[in-house]
Amino acid sequence: MIEGFDLALLGMQPGETRSVDVAPEQGYGHHDQRMVAEVERKLIPDDERLQVGGYLQVTLEDGSDIEVMVSELTETMATLDGNHPLAGKTLHFEIELLEFT
Repeated sequence: MIEGFDLALLGMQPGETRSVDVAPEQGYGHHDQRMVAEVERKLIPDDERLQVGGYLQVTLEDGSDIEVMVSELTETMATLDGNHPLAGKTLHFEIELLEFT
C-alpha cells in the first residue's frame, strides 16, 4: 500500500470510517518529466498498433524492464510516460475498517 493510506489507518478501530486525502508525496509521487521520452515510432516494434493510453514494456539500458504509457502520438513520434498513472494526483479515500486479521 502507499504510505498515506497506511498512515490513515493508524488509530482506527473496527467499524470506524474515515475520509482521507493523500497528497502525491505520500501517494505515487509527483509527475517526473525525466520519466517521459519521445521515441521515433519506427524504433518501436508493431508501432501501427500503438494507441494513446496504451501500455508498452520497455527494457532500459541497465537491463531492467518498466511499463510505460503512450501519452501522445504523431505520424513519426511516440511520447512514452514511465510515471505511475496516479503520479502527481491527490488521492481521495473513503475508508471503513471492518476488522483486524
